[in-house]
Amino acid sequence: MSATTATPGQRAPHRERAAGTAHAFDRLGLRLRPVDVAVLEALWESPASTLEQLADRCGVSLAAARGCLQTLVDLRLALGEDGGYRALDPEASLNHVLARMESALRDRHDTVATAREDAMRIVSSYHRRRSAAAPRPAQAAARPPFLRRLAELLDEAHGEVALVLPAGRDADGRPAVLPVLDVVLARSPASVRALCPEAVAERPDARAAVEHAVARGLRVHVHAHPPAPMAVLGTTSACVAAAATGTDGRAHVVDDAGVVAALRELFDRCLDTARPWDGAEAPDELAHLTREVLRHLDAGHKDEVVARRVGLSIRTTRRIVADAAVRAGAQSRFQLGSRAARLGWLDPDGARRDDGAAP
Repeated sequence: MSATTATPGQRAPHRERAAGTAHAFDRLGLRLRPVDVAVLEALWESPASTLEQLADRCGVSLAAARGCLQTLVDLRLALGEDGGYRALDPEASLNHVLARMESALRDRHDTVATAREDAMRIVSSYHRRRSAAAPRPAQAAARPPFLRRLAELLDEAHGEVALVLPAGRDADGRPAVLPVLDVVLARSPASVRALCPEAVAERPDARAAVEHAVARGLRVHVHAHPPAPMAVLGTTSACVAAAATGTDGRAHVVDDAGVVAALRELFDRCLDTARPWDGAEAPDELAHLTREVLRHLDAGHKDEVVARRVGLSIRTTRRIVADAAVRAGAQSRFQLGSRAARLGWLDPDGARRDDGAAP
């Protein structure tokens, strides 16, 4: 036996190590067999080995060793030259693989975001058609302008609608909030975030109506002095009631993007100082919003794109990012994305890693 010939006992641990490395390559999407990895590792250890020596070292035929080497050349892990082969530093090749995987993940995030937007359009179309097909009472035609425009905004909504509930009582002496809640509950209350005046929360008849709406999915915060009744749809359109009750008088329809953005910022400023209706906001809903924002952030999207796709204002989006950065101990957006992934904050099921808390 020549000095370079490996014994069966020497080949076994080499093949066992190769099997473990093969699993690592497999997780990277490189379908290498243990025998391919064994030849690669033998080439790493003995770069001057001949084809015969590599075949003998790995316990395979010359044809099998030649086939393994060709696979490694195709994957840029080895280079054939002058009738022989030499190993290449795997870092460049694996960085290329990782870049390809990251690009595929970004495409997948975009596909999921687009699918979510399409799903919301379908749900909105369903509620709009159900609303149109439902029998309307005779007084519906005389619905006040603010309520009429609120119904239109909810029918058009593909994202969150910011709503300031009215205080006071209407001309019939009923709490002015009741007809507004009727409009919301007839559509999709879960798509609405509302500011409720403190005065409404203190009246038993009005409070019962709000509690019923909260049970149906309406997200409500209480503020001592909210702005006039208004509804804001994303950054595209808004409606402001001319009267404090929202059920009498005219309503101002706003389509100017700058004015709509200012109204949403006013709403968000009030939201910052408001308290959730009877306790903390549902943690599942907060976690869902944070996770969606962080996913888009991790995909490399700007704040404006993230806000539009999640259905939030830019101010709210940035506040969520800032809060997540503090909780993750991140000093930059890049570091936040890295730590959020490590902590499991980007996973659909909120899986935790490294003892990280859910977002």
